[in-house]
Amino acid sequence: MSRSHQRSFAIAKRQVEFLALFQIESENWNSFNAIEFRRSRMDVPRCVLQRRERILCVSWAGQIMSEEQNLRRRLAAEPFDVFRRVPLLGRIMIAVRDEGVVLERIGVVERVERDGNMLFTMGKAHDSEIDIGRVSRTVVDYSSQMKGKVLPRIEFQDASEKIIFSVVGLEGAEPFDAGLKVFGGIGLPPLSKPAPDDEPAKLDAADAGMQPLRAAREAEAEITIEMRCPGVTQRWRGLVPEINPAMGFINIITSDFHLHLRGGHVKHWQRSAPAADGSVELMAVGANDLSLGLFLRGPSSAFGAA
Repeated sequence: MSRSHQRSFAIAKRQVEFLALFQIESENWNSFNAIEFRRSRMDVPRCVLQRRERILCVSWAGQIMSEEQNLRRRLAAEPFDVFRRVPLLGRIMIAVRDEGVVLERIGVVERVERDGNMLFTMGKAHDSEIDIGRVSRTVVDYSSQMKGKVLPRIEFQDASEKIIFSVVGLEGAEPFDAGLKVFGGIGLPPLSKPAPDDEPAKLDAADAGMQPLRAAREAEAEITIEMRCPGVTQRWRGLVPEINPAMGFINIITSDFHLHLRGGHVKHWQRSAPAADGSVELMAVGANDLSLGLFLRGPSSAFGAA
């Protein structure tokens, strides 16, 4: 190893106490053919080592990880402290999903209000209620890209590590770096790619999930589309825009709202009795007569025979 590499390594040693953390003795420095000190996403100091073709990243948190692992980190912060910084992240998407249903709201969260464990997102493009007491940990992931642009996300997970909802950054990595750099973190291995579906989604023209949405569009009725999952409720209200069947899914896409409903996922809708104002609520029911968490609300005449 050259003297310049030794000097660079000594600087890294002082800044992150590298040797003390990882018990690498000076006589082993020659096993590395490249050493670089730099800062990771979220401004966390780390030392990058290369041994032959293998790259290792060493973070201040006391872990040796690969470059891929460094793209995914568990944040060392309370879930509320993470979520209250969401207004700093720019234009984001809050995604709530359960099996074959995904409801997404898109835009800037103007503010977050709290009442006990309940958090409320406020803004022209957001309307959600979150029970932060159900969130056990938060994970930030920088591995997703679209057209060469990083789309980072924060996963708000329950005690079983199931994702309750996700916050996806649509303005790239920089707002996430700035908004989350106050938190340390622990590197996690990358997610394994999900196995392909045994049966690709198929959408029939008479699909039960399509019927009340098509009826409300034809009636030009203003309705509410709402997703309720344990720990989070998210909704959108307006006139139903064009419905786009594609890839076996029913898709409604606007500038601030996306709904993706898998074909065949809804077996029927359960209609409530009319309220005092004449509105009704439809609950989507799937296999085994279980609620899918998807609800429609509007005038009783809006949904046709559903």
